[in-house]
Amino acid sequence: MLKNRLKILLAMHQMKIKDLMEISGLTRSTISNIANNRVANISTENLDKLMNVFGVTPNEFWDYKPEPKASGIQNIERKREDND
Repeated sequence: MLKNRLKILLAMHQMKIKDLMEISGLTRSTISNIANNRVANISTENLDKLMNVFGVTPNEFWDYKPEPKASGIQNIERKREDND
């Protein structure tokens, strides 16, 4: 699962949403939705604004944790191994 780390970045920089609104030019609702991972697609423009404010790379902005269950590719590989 891919989640952003905006809440963590805000806390690390002791910033509030209001501060981020003023610096980034993004609306409160946009920031809140992103911070709470309620947005499926973040525009590259907004993502760029956020990463620039915090001086982070995409790898530092995003947190990826694979789903606990096996993916489709892993299932295919297991089936191949079982058939060999």
